[in-house]
Amino acid sequence: CREMARQCDYLIESAGAVLRREEEKGCGSILVRGSEYLLSLLICQLLADALAGLYREPGEIILRVGKTEGRVLVTVELRRRSGETEPDGLERVIPPLAGGALGLSIPVCRRVARAHGGTLVFTKLKGGRRATLSLPISDGEGDTALRSMGVDFTGGFSPALVAMSGLVPEKIFRKREDE
Repeated sequence: CREMARQCDYLIESAGAVLRREEEKGCGSILVRGSEYLLSLLICQLLADALAGLYREPGEIILRVGKTEGRVLVTVELRRRSGETEPDGLERVIPPLAGGALGLSIPVCRRVARAHGGTLVFTKLKGGRRATLSLPISDGEGDTALRSMGVDFTGGFSPALVAMSGLVPEKIFRKREDE
């Protein structure tokens, strides 16, 4: 989560939003059995979805990590500065995780979560929405690695850059004149 927040911070800021990372006390390092690559893609997609949910309005995205009863909870929440909820019916036009640049839709994201023994829940809030990913904590003993298909959906680019490519201003992709 820390690495994905680091990769996404500038991209989210360039689109006019703020990314804030919060960790509950005692959540320094948590082991989760599974594919780092797939979980990274999932977290990037959740952050990109939150950014898309702002609809170019100013707002804040909160990436929160906590623990409860042998599980880690990763929460991505968006808060519009206006505090207004999405207009009725808008979620049918632009649903959460409509299949961004990474092509991860809700069913695919939930499948990734399930493959890791977890769940993914979406909640509509006043002034925003929240995605909560719950994964079992591992002690590292006897765990076997979860194998992914070995397909790199990003073409070698940063998953954060690919996930947010359609949401950030074009100027960040241009070479600076002074270089």
